[in-house]
Amino acid sequence: MTKLPVERRQAYRAAVTICERLTSSAPVPSSELPLALWHRASQLIARLQLAQSRRWQAASQVLMDDLFASLGDLISALERFRSGLPPKRRAAALARPADLLADLAALDQEFTELQIDLADNEIRVLTEPIALEGIQLGPFRIVLHWDRIGTKGAYKVLAEEPRCPSGREDVTHPHVCERRLCEGDGAAPIQAALASGRLLDFFVLVRQILETYNSASAHVALDHWEGTSCKDCSIWLSPEEGSTCERCDDTVCGDCTVLCSACDRYVCLSCTADCSQCSDRCCLSCLQSPPNTEAELCPDCLQPGEPSIDSQTETPAPAPPPLPQASPASAAADAVRDGEATVPS
Repeated sequence: MTKLPVERRQAYRAAVTICERLTSSAPVPSSELPLALWHRASQLIARLQLAQSRRWQAASQVLMDDLFASLGDLISALERFRSGLPPKRRAAALARPADLLADLAALDQEFTELQIDLADNEIRVLTEPIALEGIQLGPFRIVLHWDRIGTKGAYKVLAEEPRCPSGREDVTHPHVCERRLCEGDGAAPIQAALASGRLLDFFVLVRQILETYNSASAHVALDHWEGTSCKDCSIWLSPEEGSTCERCDDTVCGDCTVLCSACDRYVCLSCTADCSQCSDRCCLSCLQSPPNTEAELCPDCLQPGEPSIDSQTETPAPAPPPLPQASPASAAADAVRDGEATVPS
């Protein structure tokens, strides 16, 4: 007897439910038959027959041209309708409950973890940690919604330990964006496996795409996975290549880093400007404009007694005038008047 990774009754119920979905998952055509074009062609045929019966040569030729054009439109519309129909399937090609039970047992051996959720109609498997060209991406959980088989959203790919590139939190893998896998050449085999109920083949195919890197179809190239771009020239920098501006704390490359001649700090080009007088490159914090001018001068070029912006904004308050000193005679008179001195006889 095949060993099952979960309680047998639960696995069997999932297998039966999936079989029911497979037999009823043929999608309804998204478009309708081109009946209007059909009626148009029928009307033209009737008019052409009338014109030919009355020997109207000119009218017959015009109606014949219109009929050819109308039939061309009708044929094109029918081809589009046919292309939207689901592919033909044989009932014998669909997996049976016993086949699905065997696939569930094989999935438990093939993947790190297998979960069956009857309430949400989901089968979830967990891969081993995936690394591409030295970039560690962590394990991924592949979730199949068996009640959506036959639609575009039948499954999703979730990163268990997301390690996204800089500025792209929606990308967890070069070929996974917003939990959707870019299947590439694997689209047809994946859809065929789902349509016939070959669960083991489906999950293994998805895992193989996750373990493969194609730079031509990547949402974010692995070369740009770690690091960031220079603030000024936008060149890509690895974590070891970039430096930090000491004014704005943004990452810049070596070519876009300038030493301020006033404060000796390394700053980016966006945080610097030339002195209007000596043309030395200084950070914006060290440049000041004298009163009534738009020129920006470095500290060395400011005139020796010329007030800076800081000195203009902080004007000292004037000192209060000194209090008047009282004479000895007036002080004695004040004392007699206040009763604080003895009057001589």
